[in-house]
Amino acid sequence: MADIKAQYEAIFNRITSEIRSAVEDTLREGAEEARNNVATRGTAHSGKAGRIETGAMINSIDYEITSSSENLVEGRFGFNGQPAYTVFQEGGFIHNFSGRAVEGRYATTDAASNAEEKFRARIGRIR
Repeated sequence: MADIKAQYEAIFNRITSEIRSAVEDTLREGAEEARNNVATRGTAHSGKAGRIETGAMINSIDYEITSSSENLVEGRFGFNGQPAYTVFQEGGFIHNFSGRAVEGRYATTDAASNAEEKFRARIGRIR
């Protein structure tokens, strides 16, 4: 009976470790993709290749494990809330002075969609 318990614990620990690694890898890659999206998605009006003036937006993208226990791991990636205008750059807005619609960049939205696909694929490979 002790052998069965030890085998079960070894399997559980291996699977838990692989899931934790999948979460961490996915968060890191999601943040990297979001940074790349900010760097490469400009606006038609500005003519710029990306959204980098001061570096504040791109530097505000991070990732972290928000909760972790023996059988749970949760995390997030994206803008950390600063600068305040990132929400407008992400989702789009109407420019105050010109009245023009500025299309959103969806840097983190698209990265999150891709991250979910990658995470599901990683989890599917765990045996």
